[in-house]
Amino acid sequence: FSSILYSILFFTVDFPFSQFVSKTFLGDEVKVANFKGLFTSAMTLITFFVALIVANRLYTRLGIVNSILIMPVTYLLGFVVFFILYRFEVAATFRFVQQVILGGVMGTAWTALFNVVPIERRGQVLAFMNGVPAQIGVILSGLLLIAGTRIFSSSQQILVMGF
Repeated sequence: FSSILYSILFFTVDFPFSQFVSKTFLGDEVKVANFKGLFTSAMTLITFFVALIVANRLYTRLGIVNSILIMPVTYLLGFVVFFILYRFEVAATFRFVQQVILGGVMGTAWTALFNVVPIERRGQVLAFMNGVPAQIGVILSGLLLIAGTRIFSSSQQILVMGF
């Protein structure tokens, strides 16, 4: 269930952000590519340092499960701030923080949850979780975004749907 919801949430943030980037650099694909390349590079670098320096301290202090709960809080705060302050800088900051928390903290903690599964079945369980529920979430988020773009007139309303 959480894998399905995560996939839906991921794309309800990714879609409005991608729309915002396209509108900000309207008509200039080179600027869009430059921004996305620099954005992803900076995000990957910061994620590396968060995973290397911060994540283990969070796991020790908060525990694995509570560290995972940082992600929904990040989404909740991000949706609220992005909706209220609907600007490019806010969208980029929200997406940046979301991706850093996802890659640097939550991803490793999520995988660590499966350490309780016996080693001979762990690969099968992880493959199922990444293959079935996550893909169901991708399909549902796609359907929701298609319906959302036809029903709603702005990206802000899609953010409300994600919230």
